[in-house]
Amino acid sequence: MNKTLQKILRKVETVQVGLLRCHTDDDKRLLLQTRAGTSDESLNCIVSNDTFNESLLSKNVNLIQKYKDDYIHISCKVKEEVVRETATIISMEVLKACWFTRKSKGSVCWLSEKYIYNAMQFNAEEIDLAS
Repeated sequence: MNKTLQKILRKVETVQVGLLRCHTDDDKRLLLQTRAGTSDESLNCIVSNDTFNESLLSKNVNLIQKYKDDYIHISCKVKEEVVRETATIISMEVLKACWFTRKSKGSVCWLSEKYIYNAMQFNAEEIDLAS
């Protein structure tokens, strides 16, 4: 696993709580409160069945987390869903991950890039190396 992605996923596990955002089949926005964790190279989210009753299998979703001055945004593709009595566990493949930190000077604030991971970029580099 890429070291940048490992650092971002470690932070995701530390923060745990986040929002899972996606579009439904009828073009509505779905925003779900979730608990996030990782296993191997996948990102897992636990969503309560009280607020969630739709399959997200093969859909693109975004996980958003904020902790103090850190902001994490991860774009994923849902690989698997496990439905339990009270919650659904969603397993996702990370496509792109960004970790930003809020900086300020006086009354001006901005986001500064800490780590960026793009799976497409790293896959292209691996193909070039194999040639």
